[in-house]
Amino acid sequence: MSNSTTAEWREVSRSEECPVCHKPDWCTITGPEGNASAAYCMRIESNLPKGEGWIHKLRDDHPSEWRPPAKSRPTKPKPTFTTANDAAKTLAKQFGRPADQRWTYRDHNGQAVGVVLRWNKPDGSKEIRPLSRHADGWRIESMPTPRPLYHLPDLHAAELVVVCEGEKSADAVRSLGMTATTSAGGSSAAKHSDWSPLAGKHVVILPDNDGPGRKYANDILQLVSKFNPAPVVKKVVLPDLPEAGDVVDWLAAGGTVEELQRLIVAGEAEEVVV
Repeated sequence: MSNSTTAEWREVSRSEECPVCHKPDWCTITGPEGNASAAYCMRIESNLPKGEGWIHKLRDDHPSEWRPPAKSRPTKPKPTFTTANDAAKTLAKQFGRPADQRWTYRDHNGQAVGVVLRWNKPDGSKEIRPLSRHADGWRIESMPTPRPLYHLPDLHAAELVVVCEGEKSADAVRSLGMTATTSAGGSSAAKHSDWSPLAGKHVVILPDNDGPGRKYANDILQLVSKFNPAPVVKKVVLPDLPEAGDVVDWLAAGGTVEELQRLIVAGEAEEVVV
């Protein structure tokens, strides 16, 4: 492939779906037919240059420096809905059933501003769709940045906040009577949320037992280190987690709130070099 930083992009179709989100619309790809070197996905985020969507590098022979398509294709008008439930019903029709799980994000005043919907698939994978509130109604898209943290109104009065990767894990910790939160958009999107409500607090990060989980924990550590007053941050590695395991798995295997509290007390505060 040429070393040029420009690329010819083509729209995906039913015969050549997006290799990232596996959908036949909205996205574009580049590279040989049937063996794309990169995808410009409108649904799934990445850490590479962003335009209207996100670039995903699929092969090592794609140029190391590159940009989204130079000429953005016409954007389809995004439908708006009166309520989040209306938007969720539309997605339920597309998936053939309501979402298996639903999590609501709220602003400082407790008003709903975002919803995350999850469909569990038979093969163990999942489909995630975000909803967000705008001036003209609700849309099926991610919340604008900076995004609020999960259960934001509960964070204000809390002295200690547990940070997990994902809403399911945060709710599991909350079921123990502790204050817990996470950020929207997955493990690679911590930077898109407003972490300032954690300033001056005791913060405990529970990393998932995999590379993305450890990176997410480190990203949060860097993001909160700039606040004044600075939070006291501990990373607590839960014992005996399986590969890619999380606090939900740990609790299911017999972990208790007493054991978690013991691990938190025994943990050492992190020192951040910035």
